[in-house]
Amino acid sequence: MECRLEALRAYRGPNRFAPQPQVVAWVRAPDVSVAEWRRAITDTAHAVGLVVGGVVIDVGPEQTLVRFSAGDVVIGAAVCDLAAQLFRDEVGLDDSAITEAVWRIGRERRARLPPIAVLQVRAEAQRRGVLVQPHRAGGLLLGTGRRGWWLPPEALTMATFDVARDIPWQHLANVPLLAVISDTRGAALAEALARRVEAHGTTAAALHVATFDDFSQLMSDTTAEVLVCALDAAALAAHGVPFERCAGAVLLDIAAPHRHDAGVVALLAESRGMLILDAALRDDDALDRRVTARNVTVVASDDATARDAALARMAAHVCRMA
Repeated sequence: MECRLEALRAYRGPNRFAPQPQVVAWVRAPDVSVAEWRRAITDTAHAVGLVVGGVVIDVGPEQTLVRFSAGDVVIGAAVCDLAAQLFRDEVGLDDSAITEAVWRIGRERRARLPPIAVLQVRAEAQRRGVLVQPHRAGGLLLGTGRRGWWLPPEALTMATFDVARDIPWQHLANVPLLAVISDTRGAALAEALARRVEAHGTTAAALHVATFDDFSQLMSDTTAEVLVCALDAAALAAHGVPFERCAGAVLLDIAAPHRHDAGVVALLAESRGMLILDAALRDDDALDRRVTARNVTVVASDDATARDAALARMAAHVCRMA
């Protein structure tokens, strides 16, 4: 049976398909029905011990789009790949080669499970609206910037660790975050925006985020009252956005193939935040309808005067939020 995975993505954050981590696959499988795909995904996930949800199958004239959410999208992608193999090899889960793959993926899933203490911290932080992410030195980073705090890995292994008692929740929060996306001058715009923020007497930290994992380097700057990150549009297309909300976003001069992925960041700007959008993005009616930020400035990517004025307004605006 023809069944070819043409692309497979494990989105670790908000993406153009959903506001949460997702596994997305583009498959050429003309003889596989929607019901067969859904059953293969859920049965394979169950076999490896992975909980999946929101399985969506969109059958197109050339490709089938398969997507679903999973607590671990890396394992979820392996599940999707294995489900496709069931159709390609025309076998069931009881085939010896498939059984071996199920055991291998199941072992990997168990090895990737975080300790109970980490799950407890994440649950409490989510309840309080505090960002949690792996710290580059190990352990967890709770909150961001000057309202952040590092929970070292050894604390999480102590039998006496208490989530309510041993974490200074009253100190923790997320400082305002500004995101910049530009194919040609992202890092320069982020630095310029950070300088404008500091001109108002507010400490800012800027970073060009080359990968999803580098994001914690910026978040852990304990002196920062405002954070500014330059994101790579191609990385967003591959991994999703490394945060769930931001105080504002600058999206200028973005190549057409990545505009939909970059546009996700505009949707994550909170209502009292500010957006600076390329006129080419503003023409996207679907994006326009879903943006919740009320303060939106549209500029042409080559209009330096309008761009600089908008950056100055954004810096003043975020300093009032800090």
